[in-house]
Amino acid sequence: MPRPLLIVNPHAGQGRRQAALDAAIEARPWLDVYRSSSAEDAREAARKAVAGGVERLAAGGGDGTIHDVVTAVADAPPPALGVVPLGTANDLAKTLGVPLDDPGAALDLLRDGRPRPIDLARMTDADGTRWMVNAASAGFTEEVEAALDDDLKARWQALAYLRATLEVLPSLMCASLTVEVDGTVHTVDACAFLVANGRYAGGMQFAPETDPADRMLDVLAVTTAEVAEHFRLGVELALGQHLESPHVWAARGRRIRIDGVPARRFSVDGEKGGTTPARFEVVPGAVRMIGSG
Repeated sequence: MPRPLLIVNPHAGQGRRQAALDAAIEARPWLDVYRSSSAEDAREAARKAVAGGVERLAAGGGDGTIHDVVTAVADAPPPALGVVPLGTANDLAKTLGVPLDDPGAALDLLRDGRPRPIDLARMTDADGTRWMVNAASAGFTEEVEAALDDDLKARWQALAYLRATLEVLPSLMCASLTVEVDGTVHTVDACAFLVANGRYAGGMQFAPETDPADRMLDVLAVTTAEVAEHFRLGVELALGQHLESPHVWAARGRRIRIDGVPARRFSVDGEKGGTTPARFEVVPGAVRMIGSG
């Protein structure tokens, strides 16, 4: 039987968990490991592993690394896919219930866990079509990415995205969006919005009711530019009450199209990718992923 393969991004999370990961790997001789040098190298290693018949394949890194590995093999019949969280936010790992601070437990889950089908989304814009595994956000993406440097990640770690978001709140501006959900058109004044297949984005549980296996996508928009209301929303988000806010618009569907002026740039699974207008279509059970649930 082929041995499980772990593809590791050694730079994920500024390398904070690499020593713990190395110790966990050394204690598990049943595991093969490939340390990638770039995103394309990780994708190519994943494709070669699938062609070679690997039955369990994991991405060790942040959400960007997971995106690279999963989407590299999604067009072929993929093996069971696992996650070893090493990044800052680890959004998909949280949704899947993968241990966040114990690489050894995550590796054991790769070997022993039961894979289940989860959905992906196809995102299409002017640049073409790409896969979305967890979430695509826009509205304040570029500002947050500019504020989210390595020093901030090192100091704030899992809270770095929240810290960067709070820093850019005063500059947010709302604009009119046209959001089409399964053929129904909505006009929404939004300063930030999210299309979600998983529950978390930027380390925060924006879409607590989302199930990545329910054949649906969730779209949420923040509809106020008032800084005081944003801070109130932050508190409600921490308490899991933000979906009840009059300043959050939400819908669910299998096909979502978003357009508006000015064009908004997306962050897809934590990496830059695509602009509005954009269309998202759920692909039910596209991959099998290993989690604790």
